[in-house]
Amino acid sequence: MVIKTTETEIEPGLNARSTYYGIVTGFPFDDPKSKYAKLKHHHYRIDIISNGKVETFDYYDSYSAYEKWIPTYLKFPDHLTEEQDTKLYAMRNPPTLSEHSLISAVGSIFEDAISGSMDLCDFVDEYGFDNCKQSIKTWKACRDAYDRLIRMGSFSENDFYRIVEMIQEKEMEW
Repeated sequence: MVIKTTETEIEPGLNARSTYYGIVTGFPFDDPKSKYAKLKHHHYRIDIISNGKVETFDYYDSYSAYEKWIPTYLKFPDHLTEEQDTKLYAMRNPPTLSEHSLISAVGSIFEDAISGSMDLCDFVDEYGFDNCKQSIKTWKACRDAYDRLIRMGSFSENDFYRIVEMIQEKEMEW
């Protein structure tokens, strides 16, 4: 498989790199009974690099990004299933995140960390979950992002807000 990466500087001392990791069906936090659980997405690994330390996070792009990437006609042998066709195509033509998409992905990771700084009750109130198991699973993932970024030793909770605000300002300029 061809490995393609995108790298960018978010701000001095904070860099990010994305690496394509494959195709997944559904998001890890989707309710398996949801109609969205059957949608396909590209899976990337996002490295956040600061002061020589690296933390890697999973990132899934949108279903529409996946749909735009698939050619309308895959030219592979008839004996392959659609899923095999798509995986073979992905191995030969892996997608890459644009620099803008990578910066937005980093913003999402820091937003998740902000959400993970909340206690569980505040998190559920803030985001209006009606499925208890899903809310706990999602909060734990956000809390994990918070813990991992804090452990890097480069960021405080205030930095999370500052970085998210800076990225949102960049997104408005695009």
